[in-house]
Amino acid sequence: TAAVPIYTRHPYAMAQQALSTQAATGGRLALGIGTAHPSVVEQMWGLSYARPFSYMQEYVAVLRSLIETGAVDYQGQEFRVKGTLTVPGTTPCPILIAALGTKMLALAGGAAAGTSGAARPEQVAACGTPIGHAGRPNRCEQPVPDPRHADSK
Repeated sequence: TAAVPIYTRHPYAMAQQALSTQAATGGRLALGIGTAHPSVVEQMWGLSYARPFSYMQEYVAVLRSLIETGAVDYQGQEFRVKGTLTVPGTTPCPILIAALGTKMLALAGGAAAGTSGAARPEQVAACGTPIGHAGRPNRCEQPVPDPRHADSK
């Protein structure tokens, strides 16, 4: 699986890149996004990792609006974005969130098409939100069993 770190790419730019890739691949893109690790975001990139959940929540709201409708008018604490986006010959692509914690997993199930990551089955079950709910198809990748844990088989 792969996830593009969201802190290094504005959601408008991410939508442009995703829709262009979706058009170039004939509709085969499943866009994986993630927050990255705090040490990378803060120490390497020099950005704040103070509110990763709210940052991802707003990021997905902007990104999803642009990918699904081609327009956004969003005013939040993290983002203020207004614009339109047209990429000829494309269709919306599913957005997958690399998630491990229960809040991020719930966001993946509620605001995105699912999760793409190493979440264990019990973590997914604990989030309380079925992945792929609200009528969106379940494009969630199954968690890969961790051979270091006997209970993951």
